[in-house]
Formats: sequence, C-alpha cells, structure tokens
Amino acid sequence: SKPFSEDKSYREAPENGFQTVPEDRPLVAHFCGNDPEVLLAAAKHVVGKVDAIDLNLGCPQRVAYAGHFGSYLLDRKDRDLVCSIVKRLSDSLPIPVFCKIRLLDDPEETLELARCLEAAGASLLAVHARYRGSPTHRRDGPAHLDQVGPIKKVLKIPVLANGNVKSWEDVEANLATTGADGIMSAEGLLDDPCLFAGSGSSSSSSAPPTTTSAATALRRLDKKLKAIELLEARKAEGKTLTNDEEAKLSRRKELRKERKQLLASPAEGLEEAVAGPPSEMVALDGVRKAQLYIESARKYWIPPISTVIFHCRRIAKDALTKYQLMEEFKSLKTLEEIEECLQRAEGYRSNPGSFKMDKDKAKKEQA
Repeated sequence: SKPFSEDKSYREAPENGFQTVPEDRPLVAHFCGNDPEVLLAAAKHVVGKVDAIDLNLGCPQRVAYAGHFGSYLLDRKDRDLVCSIVKRLSDSLPIPVFCKIRLLDDPEETLELARCLEAAGASLLAVHARYRGSPTHRRDGPAHLDQVGPIKKVLKIPVLANGNVKSWEDVEANLATTGADGIMSAEGLLDDPCLFAGSGSSSSSSAPPTTTSAATALRRLDKKLKAIELLEARKAEGKTLTNDEEAKLSRRKELRKERKQLLASPAEGLEEAVAGPPSEMVALDGVRKAQLYIESARKYWIPPISTVIFHCRRIAKDALTKYQLMEEFKSLKTLEEIEECLQRAEGYRSNPGSFKMDKDKAKKEQA
C-alpha cells in the first residue's frame, strides 16, 4: 500500500497499478500493509471507483513475512494494530471495509480474532480455511472448511469461505459444509474463469444447467487423478497407504484412458454452455474461454502480453498440452500470435485427423 499511496506512476502502471472500467462492478480493492495512515491514503485513491476496501490478512508468502503484513499480522502481539487499521479505515471511508484472514493454530483464537475484526468495523470477513504455515511452506493440504461454520455462527457480518474450490460441485459442497454467505476462489478461477457462471441461474437447482455432462465428467476425472498424484507422492515419501488408497492407485491407468477417450470424443461434448446472465451463454471449453478472455481484453483493456499468456495458458491448458502447443504459446509476443495459436488448437479439436503428434517433441516434454 505504501508505493500505491505515494507514487502516481506506480498506481497507473499496467503491470501492478490499478486498472478498471465502469462495467467492472461490483469491485473490491485488496490492499496489504501495517500502517493505518498509509493504508487510508492508498484507499482514498480508489474511493469512487470501487465498492469496498479489503484488508489482506491472509498472505503467507515470504514477501509478507519480510514486510510484516498479510497473515503475519494475525499473531496476538499485533491484534491491537490490526484492529486499529480496520477501525481507522471503517471510520474514515465512505465505503465498507472487508478483511481476509487465515486460520490460527487454536480455533478459539480464530474466533476471537473474527469477533475483534467485526467489532473494529469490518463489514465482511473472508476466511481462507488453511493455516498460515511458514514463508517457505505455505500449504498444509486441503482447506479445513469445518472451521468456517463456527466463525459464521459467532458473527453478524457476512462470511465467505475460501479453499477447496475447483468446480461448481465444490462451490455447492462448500456452502453446504460451512453455512457461509458466499464462496471465494483464487486458483480455481484462474483455471476456469466461468466457474461461478451458474450462480445467477433461476433454475430450481442451484447447479448451472448444462446441455451435456462431458465437462462435468472431465472435471471429476481430473479430480480423481489429482488425488492419485497425492497418494503417489505420499507413497514415494515412504508412507504406508491403506488398502482403499492402494486400490485408488491401481485405477490410474484406467482413469487416464477414460480421460483420453473423453477428450477425443466429438467436440460438442466439451463445448456445452452454461446459462449465465439472461442474454449470455458461457462456453465451457477451455480454448473458447481463452478466446472470450481476449475478446474482453480487446473491448475493455489489454494487459501486458505476459499477463495474457499467463491466463490463457491456464484456461486452455488441456488443449495446448494435448496438441503440443504449450511451449510455443509461452514464447509468443503479440496478441495476434496468441489468437492464431488458439485458433490452431480449436482447429485440431474440430478436426482431430489434422493433428500429427511430434514424437521428438513428446520425448522432450516427458524428459
């Protein structure tokens, strides 16, 4: 927040500055820092362009440790400081103040922290249901969603649950488990920016209506294969697996074959659409999503090419990998080159016979 509060060129830089358009609402600006006055000065630069300010109390990265912000402000010794920041922002800004936290080692400590933030003026609390860890080890497995429910029960303000979301099914499961008012996703949305497309559906079911189940089947297969990868890693570390876990391992080849067959099936199976806003249909195919992302960028604001590549290669990862385009994609220099590469992937998918596997390239990728 300090350079943002002081440096106009920093605020306007395309790489890390504040960029938005009038259509991008509702919008929340997320700030980190440990000085109430600096954070207030930073927030004032975006008041009128956003609908709320969010205080980052969840970042576990090394830079947060070095700068003493994010989740490293959650210790009891900094409790008065954190609450003073929230109160200063809440008392001084014409828009709400949100907070995002991680779990503390003691569940009761987390509840106390949540109450303090609410009392200081926080209007919403997002809970990343993982422990902080350390600057070099930030993940501790699946999120502990069972700890979100008790937080929701002791607060009057809305609570968002964050963690374990890769699909719409995960959204439904998390809401059911936590009783939270909403779901936050980070990594999941980078892979699938349409993840929440069904949240506005008027269907009697809360799940987004689809024309086929191919995309759902693919997500479920990927989820099972990911679980198998984790089991393999545990086994490689010398840990003993249960009989059920060994049985899951034995299905890896079968699941991979099933996934390959699904991807090779007629294109319409993976081009299903989800009912989104009343006048829109949101494609579920990764290549089409990446193309829609670029269309939106051209319409509103084109970020640095490195950012476009980062997002598109995640969104269209399956197709770019399948058609051996990933390494080329990473080295592209213009938006036109990116669009052309995606069109090639789309062409291969529409006409499978037009793609010829490069065996030498495949060997290099596997090395």
